[in-house]
Amino acid sequence: MAVPVKNETLYVELLESSDDPHQSFMDLSRTILDQGVDSEKKVEVMRRLLQAYDKVSRRYKTVIPLRKVT
Repeated sequence: MAVPVKNETLYVELLESSDDPHQSFMDLSRTILDQGVDSEKKVEVMRRLLQAYDKVSRRYKTVIPLRKVT
């Protein structure tokens, strides 16, 4: 799943449409972190992904404890 970090909306959509939000979050996180882009951009995208994960996981009641990204 090599989607450029600049396509953060796509990451959020992929997570929100997933049947397994936990696994999708882990896969998308690895994909984002493995890309050679600006760290600030990675943090921005990870924040959006975490927000989407929180929203989706509440729907599935599969919230796992994640440290807050600051």
